[in-house]
Parts: sequence; structure tokens; C-alpha cells
Amino acid sequence: MNKTPIKITHVIIALTLIIVGVVGAVTPYSFNWLSTTFFGSASLLIIFGYRQFKSMMKPMERPFFWRLAMLLLLSFLIKGGIVAVGEIFSLVDVNAFPTNPAVGAAHNGGILSNVIEVIKTSVSIVGEELLVAGITLPLYFYVKNNKFGWVLSNLIGCLAFEIMHIVTYDFQLWPCLMVGLSRYPYSQAWKSTNSLRGGMYIHLISDLIILVPAMFIW
Repeated sequence: MNKTPIKITHVIIALTLIIVGVVGAVTPYSFNWLSTTFFGSASLLIIFGYRQFKSMMKPMERPFFWRLAMLLLLSFLIKGGIVAVGEIFSLVDVNAFPTNPAVGAAHNGGILSNVIEVIKTSVSIVGEELLVAGITLPLYFYVKNNKFGWVLSNLIGCLAFEIMHIVTYDFQLWPCLMVGLSRYPYSQAWKSTNSLRGGMYIHLISDLIILVPAMFIW
């Protein structure tokens, strides 16, 4: 996906923007839900330029349905496996996991406010993919000739994603580990479909499958 030469100075600037984007997302101000998308896009534009960024966002290569379905299933299996390990070895109390802020906000609002919350959350999720791409893809550019270059880059992106959620999950390690490792298939979807859209779509589906029922049914 990344063929354009990368300047280390651009990477440093982009990483700074990514940090600002994460901090902005957890800061309680009116437009914090735009922070990940704005700064994630800016970081990729600085590193790769407009043409390459546009190419990254192109429609997915076909066939993609079953690829995305299998990666989405894998993400849920990873989440379930991590929860099971924690429960079996008494490493964590799943019932003590912090509630997603979007769900908490929904419980205090009506249908219209919940719909707005879903839209805001969706925009933020897209931005999260852009932020992680701003870390994973430049790293892969430098290690792509290594046999395990993609795996290493993806895992480091997952670690960064864990760190991004530390405040969201009240500094609890286990839920951060769960959301971090279970996003490995999201980044793999970029590679499988040759488009960032792949990861965005299954990330959206994965989160909304949990959030929407919690907002409107439970």
C-alpha cells in the first residue's frame, strides 16, 4: 500500500499529530469525536502525500466479502480467547471492565441523542484506523524486506492501539490488551483488500454490533 519514499522528519511530525489526536479524543470538549479523524488524516497526508493517501482510501479489491467476514470472526475469537484466559486463570473480573463511554452517554439520553452518539462513534472509529495506519504503515515501509516485517508492524500498531485506550478503560490492562490484540485483523484487512476501508468496515461492524444493542435495546 505504501510505495512512496518516506522522510523520517515527516514521520516525527506525524507521530506528534497522532499523540495530539489521541489526547484530543479523550479530552471532554464538544468536538473530541472529530479528533482521531482529523489528526489521523493529517498524519497520513504528511507522511505519504495526497496521491498515496487517496490510493489508500480507494475501493477494496474484490472479492472482499469473505475475507472481511473471516477477519471479523477472527477478531471476535481473539476477544473471546483473551476473556476466557483471564477468567480461567482468575486474572481478571470481566464484570469489572469499564463501560464504553458511548454506552454510558446513551443511557443518559433519548433515541435522537443515541443516534447522534452512534454517528460520532462511527466517525471516531474511522479516525482510529487512520491513527493506527499512521504508525503501522511507515514502520512497515522500513521493515518490509524482513520476513516478519508485516507481523511486527501490525503488532506494534496493536500495542499503540492499546495505549490509545488506556484512559478510556481507566488504566486497566486487561481490557486494553483485549482491544489491542483483537484489532490485528483490522490492519490485516488493509493488506487483504489493499485499502484502509477494509479495516474501517470491520472495525465499525465489530464495535457497532456491541454498541447499538446496548444503546437501543438493553
